[in-house]
Amino acid sequence: MSIWFARLCEETYYMNSVVQKRLESYYSALYTRIISAPGFKDEYPVCYIHPEKKTDLNLTVTDNFESLGARSIPLDDFAWRNFLKEWVGFDPKGVDGDTEYYYRTLPEVKEMSCYPDDGSIRVIEDVVVVKFADEE
Repeated sequence: MSIWFARLCEETYYMNSVVQKRLESYYSALYTRIISAPGFKDEYPVCYIHPEKKTDLNLTVTDNFESLGARSIPLDDFAWRNFLKEWVGFDPKGVDGDTEYYYRTLPEVKEMSCYPDDGSIRVIEDVVVVKFADEE
């Protein structure tokens, strides 16, 4: 029994380490793409469109973790902005709910692709808009 428990702990620790590194890579790439957007200025706020629906088909968990029930990387985690701040060091000023709604309903935002696709990050009216998902 204790050997099985030790193996489970080791596997869980390893899985958490892999997920941590993959999330660091994902959010580091997001940071790099945001600051590389044409027209970006450090003082511009960032408006995230539907961050609760983040997806990336290329970001997967290996089959090694199936026994732990892990099938995906938790991109839609409620603490993703804190992760971006603490692990990547990126904590831009955000926008309020009304401003987010305004940008979400703009025709040029509706036409944008969704992250991580090209064209998913744009500077519009001195706000960096990052579109993670379309309206339903």
